[in-house]
Amino acid sequence: MGFEEVFVPAADNVQLHAWVFRPPTGNGPFPAITMAHGFAGVKYQSLQGYAERFSRAGFVVLHRLVP
Repeated sequence: MGFEEVFVPAADNVQLHAWVFRPPTGNGPFPAITMAHGFAGVKYQSLQGYAERFSRAGFVVLHRLVP
């Protein structure tokens, strides 16, 4: 399952890196979930599988990547 890589503008010219997972079927609108790791998480540590499952269940998922 694919995702769209996005950069979300924040304060002080900071860009938040994230992946957006969309449901494979339907035109929406869809409910949304925002996901991020806690303080000890880093990029690419296993939340992608959860995001994919939620999107298959009909949610748009914004997975915030912590550098």
